[in-house]
Amino acid sequence: MLTDGDFDDPDNKTVRDRLKKLNIQHKVKVNTIAFVARREEADRSKDFVDFLSLLAKENGGVSRVVASEDFGK
Repeated sequence: MLTDGDFDDPDNKTVRDRLKKLNIQHKVKVNTIAFVARREEADRSKDFVDFLSLLAKENGGVSRVVASEDFGK
């Protein structure tokens, strides 16, 4: 799952509940990537980053934060 922010329509709870229903047998791993312009934005966007991490954890995947300064390493 790739996103640039919290979900608005549907909201975060609706997205989480829907994933739970669709992946009830945990046959699909959901990995999440939070793209931010700078690493410090991840700290300011903690709720968003934590939500993506929760989605990944609940669905057997991993979550990563990628900042523009990570490119070229």
